[in-house]
Amino acid sequence: MFRERVVYATLSGRPICIQGIRSRSESPGVNEEEASLLRLLDKLCNGMKVELNETGTTVRYFPGAVQGGRVTHECGASGGRGISWWIEALIVLGPFARSPIVATLGGGTDGSEHDVSIDTVRAVTIPTVSRLFGLEGLALEVTRRGCVPSGGGSVTLRVPIVRECLPPVEAVEMRKFVRVRGVAWSMRVGPGSSNRMGEGAKAVLHGLLHDVHVHTDHCRGAEAGGKSPGFGLSLVAESVGGDVLLGADVSPKRVAEVNEVTGEVELPEDLGRRCAAGLLEEVFQGGCVDSAHQGLVLALMAVGPEDASVLRVGKLTPRTVEVLRLLKAFFNVTFFIRPGNEERARGGGGGENGRHGAGVSPRPPPKKAAKLSDGMTREEMINNADINPSEYGKKNQRGGLGKRVRFQAKPGEADEAMEEEASQGEDEDAEDEGERELLNARKAQTVLLSCMGIGMRNLARVAT
Repeated sequence: MFRERVVYATLSGRPICIQGIRSRSESPGVNEEEASLLRLLDKLCNGMKVELNETGTTVRYFPGAVQGGRVTHECGASGGRGISWWIEALIVLGPFARSPIVATLGGGTDGSEHDVSIDTVRAVTIPTVSRLFGLEGLALEVTRRGCVPSGGGSVTLRVPIVRECLPPVEAVEMRKFVRVRGVAWSMRVGPGSSNRMGEGAKAVLHGLLHDVHVHTDHCRGAEAGGKSPGFGLSLVAESVGGDVLLGADVSPKRVAEVNEVTGEVELPEDLGRRCAAGLLEEVFQGGCVDSAHQGLVLALMAVGPEDASVLRVGKLTPRTVEVLRLLKAFFNVTFFIRPGNEERARGGGGGENGRHGAGVSPRPPPKKAAKLSDGMTREEMINNADINPSEYGKKNQRGGLGKRVRFQAKPGEADEAMEEEASQGEDEDAEDEGERELLNARKAQTVLLSCMGIGMRNLARVAT
């Protein structure tokens, strides 16, 4: 979470000290992509200062004012990070700069195991942020593709500024998904890989939806930057009216190498089926944003206006939980967390044109088998795709955190034990209560998150 700490410190104006950075690793200290992020912020900010110790395991960061403007930066891709890792940081900082940001970034656009592909950024990230926060002019142009680790890709990101404040967010309605669009890309491999990935995804999705289109993009010659071969697939599910966009993308770890576990090569058809199953899992969770964009949207909600914002998301990821803790530490913004499964079970009257009201999901109660389409349950869909459901966050079936410890009290000590247990429950502070809410929220399939933003005037002086 190095990136989040530095970005939130820049917005809040709070100097920070990060200690013990990979102190027990074989390569201790700040890695290449983190140092590259600091260099990028140095180009965008005025008065920024960074101090590192000899081993690089301790960083003191003194933020400056975000100026914006035009900047050209080489992100690098040898560390396995895609350009989208830097793009997300600029999307959070850009609206509060003094002038619009026009950043030309070079590096790996696709093939990262940790970050979404550039197609997902262009088809999901940019439209979602523009719609929820009214950032007209937010755009991304892909000049050249490049696969990690050699990189060689190039993109241009334009982030507008906000004159007053970001609008409050209210995204709780779950719409019906009517179409799926995707891009199957490949570079420095056979052109048939793109078509095979698309056919593998359609074999799963056509049983549920007929409006499925996968565009093939085979880069050759000057269109493919760098020397790393690769191929991958990005799928996007669009709801009625295009208000909700959920994305999923996959790429093999190493092209044309044998899987160490199964001893088999992951074929393009298998990759397509795996991506389709991942997209269906995002739809099944019932959030208004997918799991890869939870932290980004919540961060922009926290720095929004002094008004209530509410968002429905799927199962909270570990990264989202850390983002919630950091937003509390930097901006003193507390999110009210409420599991949405109860409202799903209660049901309720739908709105006009078959739309469901706030807090109501189109899925039946969790105890029943969820019918996705044509009478097919989620388990049947996964089985048809030959995919292991555990790879896509299958709900834990364990009943609770463990067995309750019971003890045999001596005569006359039962009342004292009960009083001591009650007093311990009363002494629990608000921080422990918040941690329990996070723990319960991570068990829930759908979560409603609401908060009050800090407002534009308080953004630079929240941590005094």
